[in-house]
Amino acid sequence: MSKTAVFLLSVSTMMLLVLIGTVSAEEGITLTPPEIHVDVALEMETYNGGDSIYLIAIPRAAKDAYVIRCASIEATGELGNYIEYNLEIGSVSCMGGGFTLLEAGVFYKPFNFLKAGFMKGHVLRGFEMYNECIDVTTAEKPVFTKKFSPCHPTGAVIETEYDIDETMGIHAQFAYMNGVGGTFNDEHDITLGFQFHTPFQGLAIGGFYTDWQWNASNFSSYGETLNVYDGYRIGFGYNYDLVNIHLRGEYYLGKGFQDLFYTTEKGDKKHHGRGEGDGEHTEDVLREVPLEDTEMRAYFIEGGYRVNTGRAQFSYIQPYVQYQWWNQAANLDDDYVFSFLTFGLTFGIGSNESKLRVEYQTALAFPDDNKSGLIPYSEEQAADQLIVRLQTGI
Repeated sequence: MSKTAVFLLSVSTMMLLVLIGTVSAEEGITLTPPEIHVDVALEMETYNGGDSIYLIAIPRAAKDAYVIRCASIEATGELGNYIEYNLEIGSVSCMGGGFTLLEAGVFYKPFNFLKAGFMKGHVLRGFEMYNECIDVTTAEKPVFTKKFSPCHPTGAVIETEYDIDETMGIHAQFAYMNGVGGTFNDEHDITLGFQFHTPFQGLAIGGFYTDWQWNASNFSSYGETLNVYDGYRIGFGYNYDLVNIHLRGEYYLGKGFQDLFYTTEKGDKKHHGRGEGDGEHTEDVLREVPLEDTEMRAYFIEGGYRVNTGRAQFSYIQPYVQYQWWNQAANLDDDYVFSFLTFGLTFGIGSNESKLRVEYQTALAFPDDNKSGLIPYSEEQAADQLIVRLQTGI
């Protein structure tokens, strides 16, 4: 058994012993009914000016369609005074659709500001990636987010939310999650994240660091070999929400990505043949970049303003705009830069949970000559995207 497995087993055993002692000291366990929350979001997607798009880090054909963006039910509650749990099942398009377990967690909470346990869910990697998939200002998260964070990983978590005063507070989390292969055998996803609510009302700053390790199988004529790769993820940014104003911006960087990049370099090659021009000359040579040497940079900024109408049909209108930039291979000389501009309107209809969203996204920059083998299209094929989404929740 690895040292990591022994450590996690020891921690979980100690937590169980403390839990047993706490429960036995009580006269009985009080089970309160769980709170139930339902989310439903359906949308229409249409495209113009190209035949491919890049959506949440996944290239796909630009085909008009009606989509079930989210249909889920979540239960949260407490068992006695010290146990907290949550469970969410349903279907979301960012996880490939289909009915599945989206989130689950069991936590021991010895104090109101501290809890520890195991979960499948969102890790505290900045503001945008920590929020629920459909609970951000824009209809979709930035396209690069899944490259910096896997969707709903599973692992052990220690988390604290402590209010210093009415304005200031700290939210911090340490998460030791499975790697992308679903285990922590020669792979892991270890993250330390924080958010600090500043003395300036509505303003919070935050950041995270992730130590990243994964294994990959390589196949050749000699059989299968297993390579272990190391990397990291770093992010920091701000969030401002006060009255009707929303502002958010974050910057991400990382090294070690599971993408196979190629680029070209100049090299002297000797060619022997007949006729004029025979001999030594320079040509382009394809060069493979090792997986753990791949570096990425990305950032986004967004802003929105909510206008209350006082009408039941449309209680508010919130126009917003987002700019995002992503260098998919920052350590290579070739052009791997994407940038997108998004405009949108959110209409409140009937309740705070019910919204109609209309969003238009266009690619400002796209790699003209991407030799990575990852993107099957170039700039002139990048389609603009229109989303019309109707969502509600109870």
